[in-house]
Amino acid sequence: MTDEAPHPEASCERCRRPNPVRFVDSDRYNTAVSRSEIDCPSCFVTAHGQATGMRAVWELRPTSFRWIEDEGRPAPFLTPRET
Repeated sequence: MTDEAPHPEASCERCRRPNPVRFVDSDRYNTAVSRSEIDCPSCFVTAHGQATGMRAVWELRPTSFRWIEDEGRPAPFLTPRET
């Protein structure tokens, strides 16, 4: 166990759920919430919709790429080249 305090951005200030690392353009973020407010993706999408009238969705982009292989599932359309 550690006695370290949790990171101040580790949880959402609205719903108190975990707040994962993500990227949002600053103009979008500043339009939807206060610059000092920490919102999770779900609360941000809600605030963005209320502020702009536009629907927002998240796109998952891994920070690094690796092929995922899962037994019982078809192989991906693109396969890595043999080196």
